[in-house]
Amino acid sequence: MLTSAQFFSAFDRAGFLVNATWTNRKTGEPSETARVDFRSIDEINLNGDVVVTNWSMTYPENVFIGLDHGDEIIVAEKFYIVRVEPRKIQDGSVMRTVLGEQINNNR
Repeated sequence: MLTSAQFFSAFDRAGFLVNATWTNRKTGEPSETARVDFRSIDEINLNGDVVVTNWSMTYPENVFIGLDHGDEIIVAEKFYIVRVEPRKIQDGSVMRTVLGEQINNNR
């Protein structure tokens, strides 16, 4: 079984990860950049149509410590808002959160 570090390393080599940058404005710490799995969460409605509802970001639990609901984060060069408090998944070494796109992405 792969560790989360091995998993993210393999996904990065395969080209599935993108850069994400977060500045913890609560503590004033410098910006942190990490490679994350970023994808849309699709839902299929009763008509069989696929509706993209939100974006999810999965990342190692040792980065973005303190990331919280309402924080801004840049993923793949676009600004997003954290919509859901990040949660540990799998064995606790991986985090996942849901992001919403910023209306003004041209900062």
